[in-house]
Amino acid sequence: MNTKLLSRIKGLVVFIALLLMAAGLPNLLHASTTTTLLPAETFQSGSFPPSGWTDQSYLMFTSGPGWGQANTGYNGAYGSALCDLWDGATGFFLTPQMDASPWAVDGDTAFVDFDFFWEYNYYNQFFSGTDDNFYVYFVNDNGQYQALSLTTTSGYTFVNNSYNFMTDPDGAASSWRHYHIGIPKAYRSVNLQVAFDGEASFGSGNLAIDNVEVTATHFNRISYAPASIDFGTFLVGDTSSVKSIVISNPNNMDISINNLALSGPQSGDYTLTRMPTVIPAGSSDSPGKDSILVIFSPTATGTRAAAISFDDNSDGPTSVIVPLTGRGVAPVITVTPTTLFNKTRVKLGSTLDQFVLVSASVSGTLVISPASFISGDYPGEYSIIKLPAPIPTGTSDTIWVRYHPTIEGSRPAIVNIRSNATNGTQQVLLKGIGTLGRLVVTPSKLNFDSVRVGVKTCQDITLYNAGTDTVALTHNYFSSADGDFTLTPVTGSDTLVPPDQRRTVTVCFTPIRNGVRQARLRVTTNIPMTFEEVRRDTSAFSVDIIGEGLPFGRLSVGGTAIVDSAIVGQQLCKTDTFYNTGTADITINSAVILGANATDYVLSGATFPIVVPPGGSQIFTICATPSQRGDRSALLKVLVSTGGASLNDSLPLDVFGQLVCASATPGTAFA
Repeated sequence: MNTKLLSRIKGLVVFIALLLMAAGLPNLLHASTTTTLLPAETFQSGSFPPSGWTDQSYLMFTSGPGWGQANTGYNGAYGSALCDLWDGATGFFLTPQMDASPWAVDGDTAFVDFDFFWEYNYYNQFFSGTDDNFYVYFVNDNGQYQALSLTTTSGYTFVNNSYNFMTDPDGAASSWRHYHIGIPKAYRSVNLQVAFDGEASFGSGNLAIDNVEVTATHFNRISYAPASIDFGTFLVGDTSSVKSIVISNPNNMDISINNLALSGPQSGDYTLTRMPTVIPAGSSDSPGKDSILVIFSPTATGTRAAAISFDDNSDGPTSVIVPLTGRGVAPVITVTPTTLFNKTRVKLGSTLDQFVLVSASVSGTLVISPASFISGDYPGEYSIIKLPAPIPTGTSDTIWVRYHPTIEGSRPAIVNIRSNATNGTQQVLLKGIGTLGRLVVTPSKLNFDSVRVGVKTCQDITLYNAGTDTVALTHNYFSSADGDFTLTPVTGSDTLVPPDQRRTVTVCFTPIRNGVRQARLRVTTNIPMTFEEVRRDTSAFSVDIIGEGLPFGRLSVGGTAIVDSAIVGQQLCKTDTFYNTGTADITINSAVILGANATDYVLSGATFPIVVPPGGSQIFTICATPSQRGDRSALLKVLVSTGGASLNDSLPLDVFGQLVCASATPGTAFA
């Protein structure tokens, strides 16, 4: 990629800035020093990856790393780093380690810039669900932070209508997009790395990066808090309200405070009682501090506005104005009810509005202040969406509050209604309950271990709703599976899983051949995305399933049992054969004759243990010597092991003992 693409690419610049500013800092500060931590990397060297870079990626479908240099000069794109999604690339491609710790103080900034190309190809266009992924992470010893997440559909820069994939990116300026991404303070450390991750799915539109550069800026600045002061409502003439503005100096130099003064239409209602001129030097961990103290004493009813202003010699802000607000009141306010959303359940992502009735009495017009606010444990779960106009004495109006839960469970907060009433700020309790379905899939992996070929074994996968709202199972299916697996999914009304309820998916494994066999169960739900700063999709689950088919030997006996007559005391013998009709060796460990007449029989011609290969056989002889007249029965029990399993088999034995004077039936010696 030509370095000229570092200039602003018209209409295609994406700006993602993570400005981590100290509380109370009202505006962007002026830069003091900008340092380049990683000069623009164009990947034009003869070796790849460049010195200090680390390629942890691999190709799922072929061997080798997933990133490489685009080096054939396609359309002038020489020098970019190409991620081979077509061959199933996945894994990190990391910059060298950089020491960004000098810029890890409040107000400083650090950015990574790079140019980006992504092919949107034939597969993306004509097959659903084929999006690939691209991520940017910041990495240090504390872990990793995902700063950018794109899919092919949302992030492509070039449309390739050809069936063939591109081995080099397009060199046209319109095919590239520039990214400018802020690096969070927590990741500006001595071992900062930027990781680029192309993760293949099925679309396989190759992507590339170029001109990777990391810069950081340090500011000599101060911060102050609060940015504005609302003294609230006080009776006319009250002198009890004192508030402070704390000024912090994290720099290694003193900061001078000049021209500290009050101004504004009602500045006479305020008095400065402490006026510092120098804020001492400090550090990021222990800033120097001092305070401005101001007293509010309303001289009339209504809002009393003023401002504190001062100048300083830092990089910024060099001129500060802190608005002051207070109210002198005479009327009395009544609020009904004093609780909203009591035991009200609202699904995460939904909203519900309720109102309180505000009445004015005694004298004067009641003015509800725009400074009314929500506090308590979870103020971010609620919003004030309507404040009334001034309310004349003896009349009423409403304040509307909206509950928009992003957190599951009971989420109390407080609406603080500020006004010019003599009885001060009124509070309304907020007691909404957020509900959310959450699915727990167990086990997370299913292992059938070793199963004989042709033998069916089944296991259950449990889908448990551990949340507080009903979960709808939109799909449960094999996303991939060898033919040895079958699935009994959840269907019909059972796909709705109430809280604390379970559903079961049954997977059966019947190996049709030897070796390892695999499948993957995919479960999708209606669970909404998370409400983090970077929202995540937690609605889908995958369970990897594995089983191994084992070969198995089978024992059979070729002949029949002895069924004949013999003279008492005379021996009758019969030769027979053990056959192995299976697909693995069998070991005949022993053979014993059991039963009431077992002593009338003898086994010969076999020395144990005997290994019989698949298709093999072993001859043996059974001899019977009836000890008494009549039917003499027994049982030949054979102990066999094959494929790690032990089996028993048996052969019935029977001979009829006759005296010398008797005639044998049938007339032959063997059946």
